[in-house]
Amino acid sequence: MGIGILETLTWLGVIDCILAGVFSTLIYPRIAVEMWLQVLQRNINEASMKQYRVAESLQNLFHDVARFPVMSLVLGGVVMAEVLSLYILITSWKPIPITVAVFFTLVAFDFSVVINYILNDLSRYFVASVGYIETVKRSAKGTKWSNGFLKSCPPLKFPVGDGTFFDKMSSLNIWQTCINHLVTLLLM
Repeated sequence: MGIGILETLTWLGVIDCILAGVFSTLIYPRIAVEMWLQVLQRNINEASMKQYRVAESLQNLFHDVARFPVMSLVLGGVVMAEVLSLYILITSWKPIPITVAVFFTLVAFDFSVVINYILNDLSRYFVASVGYIETVKRSAKGTKWSNGFLKSCPPLKFPVGDGTFFDKMSSLNIWQTCINHLVTLLLM
């Protein structure tokens, strides 16, 4: 029994380290860029408009970290864990022991929190940059330089991994994918 407890604690430590690394790379860049844009919105002038390029360079650095396989693997793992835990709970509620049912209930709850809050929070990256650009357009004097500069400023986008980006509907789309896969599994 002592070996089982030691093994459990070891695996929990490994999982915690992996989750801390993954989520810190997902959440920290978004918070840094959002805070940077809030600072820039306080004082809009030509110098602060040029500082928007710093946020774009942070976006480029983050795109290097969250390239195609990384975000696809994270999203695939979240969807797979959610679907499989819900599938096991729905199909095997009676025959499984109560401790196993509690485990899969916690897994389903944890990954629903990940989808609803953490992945939805990644859309704020895009929303904050669109808000900043709209604020600058409203408050800019309409000079030739500011108009040209604003045309060259795309909104900052957090990559999903398949060529799209996180927006306000992304968490709902992920839930739709989870439900579609769950229904497919239940109909098999």
